[in-house]
Amino acid sequence: MAAIADRRVIVNADDYGFTTGVSAGILECVAAGVVTSVSVMVNTPGFDDGITRLRALARAPGVGLHLNLTAGAPILPGRQVPTLVDARGRLLKLPLLMARIFTGALDPGDVEREARAQLERLRSAWPAVDHLDSHQHAHALPVVRRTLTRLAATAGVRWVRSPTEPVGRHRGALRRLVIRALWRVSRQESDGPVLPTVGIGLSGGAGFADDLLGVLERVEPGVTEVVVHPGRAEPELAAWDPYLEQRDAELAALLSPRLRERLARGDLALTDFRAA
Repeated sequence: MAAIADRRVIVNADDYGFTTGVSAGILECVAAGVVTSVSVMVNTPGFDDGITRLRALARAPGVGLHLNLTAGAPILPGRQVPTLVDARGRLLKLPLLMARIFTGALDPGDVEREARAQLERLRSAWPAVDHLDSHQHAHALPVVRRTLTRLAATAGVRWVRSPTEPVGRHRGALRRLVIRALWRVSRQESDGPVLPTVGIGLSGGAGFADDLLGVLERVEPGVTEVVVHPGRAEPELAAWDPYLEQRDAELAALLSPRLRERLARGDLALTDFRAA
């Protein structure tokens, strides 16, 4: 029992509300008792359906905002956040967002207005928001990090994801290295409490199950967030995101007997941000 209490894991599924298929796959993992927390996108096609499904659950997972500044359109009209959008009023892709930040062309006020609007939309549908993070880890970027940290403090949300996963030798090391470097550049004294986050570099595919099990083996004492992206790939998603069949692979791994057997060993306890 001491070992269980000492190593607690939040399995958080990002991109809830992206599409109906993504939400459906995540909820399969919630029903299986594997996913304990979800990060919700609010300016995407599956938001309304996703909230309806959450409300129908007898026991819902923890719920946080998955701030989306890089896919689709903003909540606010483009004229209110002009440096976040292109000429068509669509949110900038991540490389263009980064370029505007590092050339000083992004207005921090635009980020703050849109982030607040997204949080307010989620809270109007689901008041108990317990954490904040972002699509494609955009909040590792300096302007976005400052905004999300301030927003969390003023909104009374305790947890903001700290994407500082140790860089090892398995898949995803380069991606994690870049995210960690950006996070360090944007470091600020006003950061609130943080939890270790792992799984950022995982990518659905033939090796996902092995990588996920390896991540669980390396969990340190305390509370750790493990990030996953399961879902049901569908044609609608292809217009929004290239991460398609990989979601199905993650879903299969999360529902697999191998993972159930690993969790049944009893040296890890699943939890969520509400209990962290």
